[in-house]
Amino acid sequence: MKLTRSSGWKRLFGILCLIVLLAAGACSSEGDLVATVNGVDIYMAELEEPADDEDEVVDRVAFEDRLLSLVITRVVLTKALEEYGIDPDQDPHQAAAEEEYQNLRAQVQAQNPDYEAFLEEQGITDERVRLVAMQRAVINALGDELLSTIPEMTAEEVEEVFERSKVRLTESVCTTHVLLESAGEAQSVLERALAGESMTDLARELSIEPSAAESGGDLGCLPASSFVAEYGQAIVTAELMVPFGPVESQFGHHVILVTDRTDPALADHEADIRSENKQRQRNTVIEEWFLRVSTESEVHIEPRYGTWTTEPTPRILPPA
Repeated sequence: MKLTRSSGWKRLFGILCLIVLLAAGACSSEGDLVATVNGVDIYMAELEEPADDEDEVVDRVAFEDRLLSLVITRVVLTKALEEYGIDPDQDPHQAAAEEEYQNLRAQVQAQNPDYEAFLEEQGITDERVRLVAMQRAVINALGDELLSTIPEMTAEEVEEVFERSKVRLTESVCTTHVLLESAGEAQSVLERALAGESMTDLARELSIEPSAAESGGDLGCLPASSFVAEYGQAIVTAELMVPFGPVESQFGHHVILVTDRTDPALADHEADIRSENKQRQRNTVIEEWFLRVSTESEVHIEPRYGTWTTEPTPRILPPA
C-alpha cells in the first residue's frame, strides 16, 4: 500500500505519535459499549470528559476525536503485543514507560514547577500523563522492532546524501558574479573572463544587477543556502578562482567566480546523516505498519456512534 494519502494520514499519524486526546480509564467497563477493537471493548466511561454542568451538551467533534484516538491506540497496543510481544505492563517496556513519564513530568515542571496545579488547571489527570508515556514507550519499542529488519546505510548511500546536501552544509562561500539577460551575452562575458579580464570590471561594465556598478558583482561570503537554488548548487562544486557559467536563475544568466569556500567534510556529518535517515525510516515503517494492521484489525463501532473504515484512511464515519 503506497502512502499517498497526505492530509488524512498526517492527521492520523499525528494522533498516533502524540496521542494526547485519550480519556483516562484504560480498562473501564462502565457505561454503554461504544466499540470493540481486536476483542477489546471500549465503553462510554473511557470517552466521557468531566463537565462543569451536568446538563452540558457533549461536543460531538471532541467525542469523535477521542473515540478515533482510542480506537487507534487499541489497534496499536493489541497488534504490537500480538506481533512483537510488546507489553507495556512488563519490563523492559514498563521501565521505558516510567522513564517517558518522568521525562514528561520534568518537561512540565521546567515551565510550571507546581506539576499538580498545572494539570488541574489544564483539566488533565496524572493518570492520563502516564497513559501518554506508556503509548510513547510502545511506539518507540515498535519502531525499534520494525527498524531491526532494515539494513544500515552503506558508505556509498551516505556519500550520495552528503553530496546532495552540500548546499545546506556549506556554511561560507565567497563569490563574484556578472548578471546578464541572455545566455549568449553571458557566454561572451565568460570568454572574456577566462581570457584574463577582471570579473569586477566586467560586472561594473555589463552586469544588469542594480548594485553592480558599486559592488563590482561581489556578493560577499555567505552560506550557499542563502542563494537561489541554481546559484547555490553551482558554487558548492565549482573550482576556486576559475570563472564559469552561464548559470541560469530567475534573475537572469550568471557568470560566476568562487574566490573562497569552506567545504564541509563527510566525516563531520556522517553521524547526522545516518541518524536523520534512521528517523525517516522509523516514521515510514511505523506508518506502513499502522496502515497494514488497521486494515487487518477487527474493529466494530456501535452503529449509533459511527462506522469504522480504512479507506481512504483509517477513520470513523459519522452515524447515518
